[in-house]
Amino acid sequence: MFLLLALFTTVWSTSLWWHVRCEDPSLNVPACSSQFDYQWSVNSKGQSPCQVSGYLGSVCFGGAFSIPAVTPGEYYSLGSELQNNCTCSTVYYSALSACASCQGVSYTTWADFSTNCSTVFLSVYPQTIPSGTAVPHWAYQAITGSATFNTTLAQEAGVYPHLQQQ
Repeated sequence: MFLLLALFTTVWSTSLWWHVRCEDPSLNVPACSSQFDYQWSVNSKGQSPCQVSGYLGSVCFGGAFSIPAVTPGEYYSLGSELQNNCTCSTVYYSALSACASCQGVSYTTWADFSTNCSTVFLSVYPQTIPSGTAVPHWAYQAITGSATFNTTLAQEAGVYPHLQQQ
């Protein structure tokens, strides 16, 4: 678990660990806060963006995956040693940014997020989408350079069509 937590470079305290279990018991992800409107980000399977992020991240980390909760002033950032074909994708970045948004916190730019990636995947997820999830249409928005995930564009894009394993 420590290795997966090294994925995030911000400082965490034990009081920040309020995970919920997904349908897949190998994923630990934070719950979205009812204080924020995040229903636009829920996929066709009723999963939060944190759950979708967990599924996408699990592909490159052997199935077990954990995403810590964040609080104001913190953001998700990948450690260079764990950037790979799953995490160096704007689809993963968008899902994780929506996860931050549903917790009421900000997110970093795509440029900062992908700074140590040797290869980046723009508007595509380069792995097979896990059978337990569906990736909403909004996660495929075009993000390049120093742009950030845009919740307004995501809401306009909507959930459908979505991609999932057939």
